[in-house]
Amino acid sequence: MSAIALQIKQDMVQAMKDRDDLKKTVLRTFSSEFKNAEIDKGSALEDVDVIKVLSKLEKQRKDSIQAYQDAGRLDLVDSEQAELAIIQSYLPAKLSDDEVAQLVDAAIAELGADVNFGNVMKSVVNKAQGKADGNQIKTLVQAKLG
Repeated sequence: MSAIALQIKQDMVQAMKDRDDLKKTVLRTFSSEFKNAEIDKGSALEDVDVIKVLSKLEKQRKDSIQAYQDAGRLDLVDSEQAELAIIQSYLPAKLSDDEVAQLVDAAIAELGADVNFGNVMKSVVNKAQGKADGNQIKTLVQAKLG
């Protein structure tokens, strides 16, 4: 079992003891998503896989926050932001623009004659391992290949 998933399981038990309903509910959602990903993969999840699941959940919450803000539903925005904070507490620190730019430069150098947007994106996303936002990578790749 992944170290992150194990930590989440321990935190869920603690949230139950503390009667922290929000955290308990969010962590149960994580467990459910991990189980689904495990079934899809056909084997136990590693930390990289857990980070992918958490990143997907983070993106969903950010999209929901934007949609609720556009609809003027501030009550739901607060709820989603609280869940987002819990999700982000388990994700690794994000890379800065400079660090992502270095990954982009390295990918372009490695690819040589095969440099195109898709190949560079794939290479950088693999190297970033969930530590960079896809839109951040996309913007920097477009700027470099411009």
